[in-house]
Amino acid sequence: MENSGMAAPEKKGFFYGWIVALGATAMFMTCFGLGNSPGSLYIKPVAEDLGLDRGLFSNVFSVWCLGIMVGGSFMGALVKKAGLRTTLILGAVLCGGGFFLYSRCNSLIMFYAASAIFGVGCAFTTTVPAATLINSWFAKKQGLILGVVMASSGAAGAVFTPVVQNWINTIGWRSSYLYTGIIIFAVCMAGIAAIREKPEDMGLRPYGFDEAENNTAAKSEASRAAVTGLTLREAKGKPSFWLMLLLSITLSFAVLPLSVNAAASLSDNGLPDATVARLLSIVWAVLVVTKIMWGWVNDKLGAAWVYSLITILTCLSALLALNAVNAAAGVAFAIIFAGAFPATTMLWPLVAKSFFGNKDYSGIFGIVFAAMQVGFVGGIFVVGQMYDYYGNYKNAFLLCLAVGAFSAVAGMVMFRLRKAGH
Repeated sequence: MENSGMAAPEKKGFFYGWIVALGATAMFMTCFGLGNSPGSLYIKPVAEDLGLDRGLFSNVFSVWCLGIMVGGSFMGALVKKAGLRTTLILGAVLCGGGFFLYSRCNSLIMFYAASAIFGVGCAFTTTVPAATLINSWFAKKQGLILGVVMASSGAAGAVFTPVVQNWINTIGWRSSYLYTGIIIFAVCMAGIAAIREKPEDMGLRPYGFDEAENNTAAKSEASRAAVTGLTLREAKGKPSFWLMLLLSITLSFAVLPLSVNAAASLSDNGLPDATVARLLSIVWAVLVVTKIMWGWVNDKLGAAWVYSLITILTCLSALLALNAVNAAAGVAFAIIFAGAFPATTMLWPLVAKSFFGNKDYSGIFGIVFAAMQVGFVGGIFVVGQMYDYYGNYKNAFLLCLAVGAFSAVAGMVMFRLRKAGH
């Protein structure tokens, strides 16, 4: 049979894109759910064992964010030069290697170096590649599928956190780091083995590309979703791109400090430690639902709705964190914040796709993803300094509220620029 070079129409039956989504899920849930979510469990045992200052040791999380920022900033160029599969393999090596180095650390400098390595590895294996693969393999239901993939980190965090705690208690923190690194590397490599970068590589078309023969409008919409977009150079010529970078910083600045300081703030409000732990478990559990929910909203109503609702919930979360003085108010905070927290993961992949399409998605979103890390690091640092100065979180969380409100209003301008072609 003569090969025309064109991908074959969709066939009834199993679609290989689901295997690709499963591979992306495997990387996301291990790197974030196992690698990052239980990270705070190491602070006390490591600091006490090595005689390190807890505050200085906690900076490993900021260094990790900086590593993600650096990796995300050049991931697009690396994918273009070496290919996505090579980039993923390098990311798996860096993630596993970072945890191996953790297990051998004896000083803060070594821990910071390991965190930077792990951060770059996460940039190469999690949010950017997952969103890139879903956008390549699925022309419809992209938001819902991306939501399911990213929800895996919350589910994995709930499962792995008690496992890691048990490892630390029974075999020590060094062995726990080592076991974690081995699992991350093995699972990532298994996921990578199943991944193909584009459906065209297998003679297929994206899911939803072909509709019923009499539904030409739907087919046209799926086709446009699969092939249109701007290059990074073209996107840089749009004011909306630069406003997107600014807002990815400000909204990240507003949201992540609420997560990092939630336990301490709720405890300061007078809630018992057991209640605080249950409230944080509620956040992780509800987060699985909200990520899937936002994906569905994106598919049905568009990214502008997701952005607007998340920024509103961010402002409400800051207010509730200040006033959660009993269990009922704490539950309200946990549920509302679980709706806002996807601003740190799946919101910006959806927004970037809706603005600039698929043509140079990894390059464009890699820059946005790096900007998010600037907001993460800045927010954690500023809120920490404000707490040290004032002795409470009131002014710091009010700042998060103000920055969240700015992000909500400026976001309306950003989407109007898109509508106007700017």
